[in-house]
Amino acid sequence: MGDTAEQVLREFHSVIGKPYLPPLWALGFHQGSTSYNTSDTALESVKKYKEVGIPLEALFLDESYMDGYLPFNVDKNNFKMSKLVKELKKNNQKVAMSMHACIPVYDTKGNIYSYFTEGKDTFIKSASKTSKVGGDILIGEFLPGKCAYVDYHNSKSYNFLSRGLGNLWGDFNFDGIQFNYNEITQFCDGECPEEDKEKSVEEKFSDLPFNPLGKSNGYKLHSQTISLDAKFTPPEESQTDSHVSFNNQGIYGTQMMIYANLYLQHGSTSPLHGKRALIMSRSTFSGAGQYGGHWLGDNTNTFEDMKLSISGILNFNLFGMPLTGANVCGTEGSDNEEVCARWYQLASAYPYARSYFNGSFGTKEAWALTGKYQEAAKNALTLRLSLLRYYYTIFFEINQKGGSFWRPLFFEFPDDNGALDGIYHF
Repeated sequence: MGDTAEQVLREFHSVIGKPYLPPLWALGFHQGSTSYNTSDTALESVKKYKEVGIPLEALFLDESYMDGYLPFNVDKNNFKMSKLVKELKKNNQKVAMSMHACIPVYDTKGNIYSYFTEGKDTFIKSASKTSKVGGDILIGEFLPGKCAYVDYHNSKSYNFLSRGLGNLWGDFNFDGIQFNYNEITQFCDGECPEEDKEKSVEEKFSDLPFNPLGKSNGYKLHSQTISLDAKFTPPEESQTDSHVSFNNQGIYGTQMMIYANLYLQHGSTSPLHGKRALIMSRSTFSGAGQYGGHWLGDNTNTFEDMKLSISGILNFNLFGMPLTGANVCGTEGSDNEEVCARWYQLASAYPYARSYFNGSFGTKEAWALTGKYQEAAKNALTLRLSLLRYYYTIFFEINQKGGSFWRPLFFEFPDDNGALDGIYHF
């Protein structure tokens, strides 16, 4: 074992996989919001960043760019993608988009969605029932309505995802992707109720003795996710229950990242072949940093959540995902300018810096701040820009050797009791 904590961490990363090297632009500041429900709205925000002189490297589009939340499709009435991409490229800015895990059964006209038909032999299977619409496919429910979920244990799933992303790029020349709601999140618990259900059996893994959600509150392990008895493609030498969701769901998000990375950066038909793409995921597993980065999920615009982001980023650096950040100013919560300005100051040192918020909770872009608060955010993000090449050098070293971008103080000062006590110091 190594003589220092950082050396031990590097040895751990040599086992689980050393972190990937992101593109340089991924280390700049990014902006996204659910309120960007048209391409013009999104470009207006980009324009305002330029007007106030705050550096913005990339724009993130929420699932609202999709036609009826259908993955691999663009709402062409509200999103003029060629114009959006052209305007961004003119300023040397990038664009990335969000994608959920749900493959809808029906399109916006009520017909069977083409990607559902195409992917039928790649989807996760139900353990407890068959239905008229999906046969033995597990049918869930999310933003687009009834849906299925790709089984990334199935070798055919690579071709399914690569075709979808390739077709999407034909409509929308994106530079990066984030996989959202890929824990898997859905609107019902376990097997979703269906009118056309033909048979049902008791779920084995839905109500085990241990339950971190609290059985007394009425929660089950499959709360707002798919049945833990659902069936993935079993390995060739399958042991009992080795292929059920209970034993595989924790790596689902990582499997999405693996195939996306394999296609976007290395696929012979990928429009980004040979380039480094930004791949982010809300759900990850130790070692996922080989393929992309992680953000800490939904949060609120409070000093408490800002503080918690520090420990979250430190933890994910240990897990081999140095490209990690929190949504600056919170996904939800008030648009308190004091908290927001302080958060932008902290984000100047984040490995991954992005504001991404739910528009229902106000406007949280740095340009929307007023007076001294906007000036503080501007100074912080300008400082980050000046340090970008230094940050990139650290990421290159991590890519070669493993290790952390952020590390707790006791990594550097193991004999200092003050460093050991400062769990939010880095």
